[in-house]
Amino acid sequence: MKKLGDARKAAQEVPAVKDAKAAAEAAREKAKAAEGDAKEAAVKAAMDAGKAFHDAEKAAILKADPSLEAVLAKVEEAMNAKGEGKEKGKKKKAK
Repeated sequence: MKKLGDARKAAQEVPAVKDAKAAAEAAREKAKAAEGDAKEAAVKAAMDAGKAFHDAEKAAILKADPSLEAVLAKVEEAMNAKGEGKEKGKKKKAK
């Protein structure tokens, strides 16, 4: 995991990743400030920007060290499973 951590730190210095991170942060702030009907669109834009950041970071990591592909796949699988649990929790609360 140290290898992955080092690769993530290095990826943060890649200009495309820096730009994507800044865009995601700006979109998140805009979503926090939005109200009414604009809130839903702003939240979706923030989520899309966050996904673009993570995709750029993943691409930079794989470019730097292709041997981390399997590790990244496991991390992504765990995150997706965690997200599914959150969705299930939301459905339970809604009932």
